[in-house]
Amino acid sequence: MMRFYNLFFGVMLILLGGTVMAQRIVDIPPSDDPTSPADISLVIMGDTMPTGERMDNNTVYRLANGSVYTVTSRLENTEDWPLQIEAADLTKTAQIDKPVITRTPNADGAYPQVIWSSGDVTLKNLWIIGGETGPGEQQSWGQCRFFGTGSRVIVTDCLMEKDRGGFLQLRANDMKIYVDNCVFRNGGNRFILEGNGRGIDTREFAVDTLIVRNTVIHNIIDRVFRSLGNVTPHNYIEFDHCTVFNHFGRHGCFVFEQAHNIKITNNLLINPNMMGASPRYADEQNNPDNEVNKIFTLDTLVDPTNVTISNNNIFWTEDVKAVWAKYDTVSKPPVYSTLIQQAMGDTTNGYFTEELELNSVPINITEYLDDLYANPAAEDMFDFVVQDSALQGTARDFGNLFDFLGIADGMGDFSPCYDVNNTMSGTAATDGGPIGALTICGLETTSVYERAIDLNLNFGASPNPISTSANFAYHLDRPGLVRLSIYDLTGRTVQVLVNDFQSDGDYNFEWRVPAQMPLGTYIARLQTQQGQMATKLMLTK
Repeated sequence: MMRFYNLFFGVMLILLGGTVMAQRIVDIPPSDDPTSPADISLVIMGDTMPTGERMDNNTVYRLANGSVYTVTSRLENTEDWPLQIEAADLTKTAQIDKPVITRTPNADGAYPQVIWSSGDVTLKNLWIIGGETGPGEQQSWGQCRFFGTGSRVIVTDCLMEKDRGGFLQLRANDMKIYVDNCVFRNGGNRFILEGNGRGIDTREFAVDTLIVRNTVIHNIIDRVFRSLGNVTPHNYIEFDHCTVFNHFGRHGCFVFEQAHNIKITNNLLINPNMMGASPRYADEQNNPDNEVNKIFTLDTLVDPTNVTISNNNIFWTEDVKAVWAKYDTVSKPPVYSTLIQQAMGDTTNGYFTEELELNSVPINITEYLDDLYANPAAEDMFDFVVQDSALQGTARDFGNLFDFLGIADGMGDFSPCYDVNNTMSGTAATDGGPIGALTICGLETTSVYERAIDLNLNFGASPNPISTSANFAYHLDRPGLVRLSIYDLTGRTVQVLVNDFQSDGDYNFEWRVPAQMPLGTYIARLQTQQGQMATKLMLTK
């Protein structure tokens, strides 16, 4: 058997390059007129046969890198066809190279939403300007909403910005959300104090799986993660290797309410809850300890509640602390709510404090903080929304600019990175590497799955050879993410059978062989966070 493992991993580079089943590709060309961008909603929603059925339920819509597109009506799919949109070249991930999706108002001036999905969604290497309206106007609220119970949303290498609500707003239970190497920025109400502007908003619904990795979140007014009123506990929530700064924290930072499994590791949180701890503003929505807004909160302990918070760097800069010092009722926010501490038990390794300077990022929104405490009712506070320097002197210039695009050289100045060679944070991660977002800084990321072979998984298929169906059995020593896939010998992914978070214990999965599947030899690969195994399958009559 070990000889086979060596053979299997000898072709892993080929295997990992496979795609899932046959996909139809539709390239949407950009417009030649920069004042009239191509409308992707016409193409995607109109991609049907005369009977009204979709042309192909497994279609990927590709947009030209560096081009601007629009939607004149929202993109709505159903549970039987996944909405899949990506850049034509997925390797060109600089902001200036991402295809832009924005909105065009209709005749009466109303803007459409961007995505209202009832099925699976995959977004890759896009720049989505969700809620921008006129110069100086409030941003639209909740432009990407997901309504599919049990659906899956994958967002990779995307920039999402300018939404007054949540960048990803969930409106159904049991969803699986995967976010990797993204930037979320500019969320909330402008010029005033208000409780909008969230990263991911599950509202009253419970997620099956939420994994946010290697992502930068900045210039948002409210929570990074917001749960409000969920009756059923979340199953699994993970934030790993993320960088957060310019987070104002009107109602907190990470508000979980109730969940079975929470994992917060290897993150860099700079000025979280910049608003500070003030009883005056702990007056709305969920505040479990009835005191002040805290960084991590739980409202209810359920059975089980597993909370892992470790290897995070949390600190506040001197300019922010100087504003707090002006007011007797404002202080540094506490990190843990009472129930978070109770669930963790030992909080020793939860976080450390090392002040770092990021290479090149927008200015701290300290002026907004000062304006708030000077006059909470003001309607002309500093604009936390940071615009590109290319807009200097235009109607959209409100004094908060940064060179994101790098019009001159195509590079841009945005670098939310730090000196990993001369800091504690450079070796403070759970794997001994740097904390914070990695890919955007040119650092190597680690797989969510453990690469080592683990025979304790007891992975096997029966019967084998297979004619019409087989049972895959395996054992998990601990809870974690699990992926069970079938490959052919060319390295193509034929079918993904399991892609989920599972508790520890014994599992059996019955695979019914697709009728059109050719006879021959295949590989079944089980990937988990404790290790992996593979086995050869013979498909016969």
